[in-house]
Amino acid sequence: MSTAHSKLFASVVCAALVLQGCASKPRAFSVAEYQQRADYNLGVISENQQPVAEAIDLYQAMARAIKYNLNYRVKIAETRLSNSKIGLMHHSMLPKAIANSNYTARNNFQASSSYNLETGSSNFGASTSQEKALNTQDLAFSWNILDFGLSYIRAQQAGDKALISAELRDKVVLSLLEEVRSAYWLATSNQRMAEKLKKLKKRILEAQANTRMISASGETSISAALLEERELLKITDAISKMQREHITAKTELAILMGIQPGSDFVLTTNSVFTVPSKLKLNTDEMITRAIRDRVELHENWYQQRINKREAKAAMLELLPGLDFFASDDWSSNSFLLNNNWISWGAKASWNLMNIFKYPLKKRVIEEQHQVLQAQALALTIAIMTQVHVSRTNYQQHLQELKIATEYRSIQKRLIRQLRTEAAANLISENKLLREEMNTLIAEARFDIANAKAQSAYGNLFTTIGWNPASEVDGSFSTSEIANSLRASWQYPGHPYTEHNLAMVQK
Repeated sequence: MSTAHSKLFASVVCAALVLQGCASKPRAFSVAEYQQRADYNLGVISENQQPVAEAIDLYQAMARAIKYNLNYRVKIAETRLSNSKIGLMHHSMLPKAIANSNYTARNNFQASSSYNLETGSSNFGASTSQEKALNTQDLAFSWNILDFGLSYIRAQQAGDKALISAELRDKVVLSLLEEVRSAYWLATSNQRMAEKLKKLKKRILEAQANTRMISASGETSISAALLEERELLKITDAISKMQREHITAKTELAILMGIQPGSDFVLTTNSVFTVPSKLKLNTDEMITRAIRDRVELHENWYQQRINKREAKAAMLELLPGLDFFASDDWSSNSFLLNNNWISWGAKASWNLMNIFKYPLKKRVIEEQHQVLQAQALALTIAIMTQVHVSRTNYQQHLQELKIATEYRSIQKRLIRQLRTEAAANLISENKLLREEMNTLIAEARFDIANAKAQSAYGNLFTTIGWNPASEVDGSFSTSEIANSLRASWQYPGHPYTEHNLAMVQK
């Protein structure tokens, strides 16, 4: 290599090393960039949401959750990604079409001479058949039969994975509707009781001040006055403990609906709600439906089909690959007689190591099949248990709701009577106040029992795999989704009877 060529080569190597050193240094985000991303996230949380213009009922709350819940939107995006992967796998079955364009140049000719082995002398002087600068282009098509078969199986497996993703999306919907139902009834209870509690606390403060004043005047003993104050505080504490269970329900409901926490919205508090007093399906029918419709088993069955197709793919890998190819070529080399030509051919290749790898791979696939079958049986037993538990749990909460309903009814009749007696000065204000608080406690107990019964009612749907939102499309408005959900619960094919125990919130 000449001195000039050595210097040029050294310069190129040094430049490459310098560029590599510059490219290897990571750059952390700045505080301003973090702030910009944070502002973006906060800005798009409620983007394109339909504004809350009226009081929200149960089905509207469910509709907003389906439309705007961020976790559900993640599942929708994952399902779309899985469907896109199917299209990508289909494209992998097509022949490969590769276009190449190449330019090369050198500072001298690529020349050569030949040596005659018989005479021991050179045949002729140095010659060349290639120009200093050369441009070549070609468009090549190739298709491997083995790759086509494997790609076809992978596309089928990708399709099963997309179906699994859709099933998991439905599972999120069922869980979401169950959570919304529970949070909605607690939130409406808290909203309805907030004003009553505010007024009652004011009356408690007045009663406490009045008790202290009477005690100070000597009209009653100090011990009697302290007992009265203690009684008032005990009842107030009981109300606070009951409210603690659902004081944050409205915030939780807002998160489920995709509404920013702290946003102002009103819930419908005078709606009629019903809970079934008798289930249409018996336990065996619920178990049959659950095993047929539960997402967990659907996922397992799709995984089994994916594993069976993996066995077919392992068999195909044993076969030799046959690659067909054809290309249209062009060269700028003026020494060539034909600068443009078409070539074609076929090539067979066989990876013999796959023969030795196949027994182990086959055993792995068989063991995976056994695992999936064992999981299916375990899931079946677990689902059967869940059906029994959810049914028993619902009946228990229904009984508690009936007791709470009767208790509230008695307390309402009692407070009406006591108000009449208080107006006639037959009882003291403190006694009336205690019963007013007991009435509020009865309301709170009723609301909590109802929320638990409603949650258990929703859990029955989740347990048997019934999805009332199966016909809902993402392009629907919240009103359309709410109407669809409302119609689903009233459809004759509903898994529960229409013989409901109706209760009206006032």
